[in-house]
Amino acid sequence: MNLTEVESGGDKGRTSNGATPSPQKTRLTLSDGLFLVFLCLVIQAVFMVGRIAHDEATKTEVSKANGEAWVKWFAENSPSRFEAGFKPVACAGLAPLQSEMLDGKPEAEGGGGNIAVENKVVENKAKGSKKTWGGCMDALKSAKVSVAEQINPFSLKPAAFVAKCDPANHSLNGAIVLEKLTPTPPGSSVPSTASELLVSDGIASKLQLRVTICDKGSYPIRIAEFEF
Repeated sequence: MNLTEVESGGDKGRTSNGATPSPQKTRLTLSDGLFLVFLCLVIQAVFMVGRIAHDEATKTEVSKANGEAWVKWFAENSPSRFEAGFKPVACAGLAPLQSEMLDGKPEAEGGGGNIAVENKVVENKAKGSKKTWGGCMDALKSAKVSVAEQINPFSLKPAAFVAKCDPANHSLNGAIVLEKLTPTPPGSSVPSTASELLVSDGIASKLQLRVTICDKGSYPIRIAEFEF
């Protein structure tokens, strides 16, 4: 290395008059500030949207759990409700022989005669007419059964049964649809038809039911079909 290279190297970082330049301070401009504010707002908006989506999904899962709880209750009580001593009585069904009498079928031979059979038929028709879904629901609420005290996670009000889910009606989100399935005649294109289980509908005999819940957009989510 020669003397010229040493001298040129020592002059690096100096001005023409030999002074060392001081570092320049940079300041945020108005556009920089606006960009940072906008960036913070975008981040906050993304966070809020994610939080809302998570909350809505959680509410839908709670609604599905409500429907599944009803399916579980129906499935667990379906066999025993036709046995003597079932509680609540309003949800009990009639024994198979009693159900036949509701249709006016005669009792097996060796019974107490036509008069006794007719009296039995009348008696069981009276019992069967009192076995309605509305009476069963009232009994479940009075007994404070957990399924009858569910809360709609969207409205935070008691969960209610509705006729059907309708995406045009967003007040139905979280609601439960309970339908009875009626078999169609052999050869039909569909095996059964569905209709709302009304409070006045009888439950003395076995029923095929289906539970559906309405999601956050009031679209139907089918839970299960079962016998009760």
